[in-house]
Amino acid sequence: MPLDKDSILAALRTLVRREQRLAEVERPAGQTWEADQDRLNPPLDASVVEAFENQHGISLPDDYKLFITTMGNGGAGPSYGLFPLGEYDDGRKWEDGCFVGDVGQPFPFTEAWNLPQSFWDKEPNPPPGTPVEEEDRMTAAWDQILDEQYFAPQIMNGAIPLCHIGCGLYQWLVVNGVQRGYVWNDGRADHAGLSPLLNDRGEPMTFTDWYLIGLCSDGPSTNRRALATCRNYDAAELSATWRVSHYFSEWFFLSAMVIGSLPGVAIACWYDGPIWLGALATAGAALTLVAGLDRLLVAQRNRRQGDGRSASAIGDH
Repeated sequence: MPLDKDSILAALRTLVRREQRLAEVERPAGQTWEADQDRLNPPLDASVVEAFENQHGISLPDDYKLFITTMGNGGAGPSYGLFPLGEYDDGRKWEDGCFVGDVGQPFPFTEAWNLPQSFWDKEPNPPPGTPVEEEDRMTAAWDQILDEQYFAPQIMNGAIPLCHIGCGLYQWLVVNGVQRGYVWNDGRADHAGLSPLLNDRGEPMTFTDWYLIGLCSDGPSTNRRALATCRNYDAAELSATWRVSHYFSEWFFLSAMVIGSLPGVAIACWYDGPIWLGALATAGAALTLVAGLDRLLVAQRNRRQGDGRSASAIGDH
């Protein structure tokens, strides 16, 4: 899929339509794409971006600059959407000084980073019976250490936040330094540190990679949408395929119980045995067979969905 506005908006609208159709069959748990989530914000004027670059003495990666000046300055995108330039969670500004570092400084990492285990071994673990006031004091002191050594804005110098992926986890685009142009995962909320975002081949991902793959793997019904978008299934085919696989096991399950019990009933009648015992025995055997077939169906569907999520599939289109 080319990185152009019409293609991106068409893909987003298609995903929303497919989700609406799939919702008739199964309403997935978790994040939902609302009707307006296929919208991008208005693009920035090139002069605004140029002024930003001059102010910080940097040059934004070409694909990201193209996106925010010709397609949209944030809005619809992977996870909870693309942040506008200069903003992050709920419109908060970079200038608040508590999240984004100095983008004019080089990004300090070239490989995955985290603090050593010796640091985490110092985390307070109050023994039973510790007064609440003392626990609060220890927790506050530890939080202060984390803020200074782990969550300090300067750790993210040379990078800008792209999106919030939930639970305090973020993804960033490096705009200055050796890693310029690549996307990094921020797992510090889980004490997982920072790491470059890699595709299925272990290669670092650019903004373009991140955004286009996000079209195929984000939002609700992640796997089904990936199957549809990355493998070029149309909505009707997707809906029919899912309905068959969704209902097949249920109806087959019930049918097998009824049909599978008939031989046992016949045998029980022939040998003057309890009819219920023969029905129970054969129904149990039928259910075992159905369970095995159902697992095969699920495994086959998961493999197909996994293929749809792969980065290589994106590159084919």
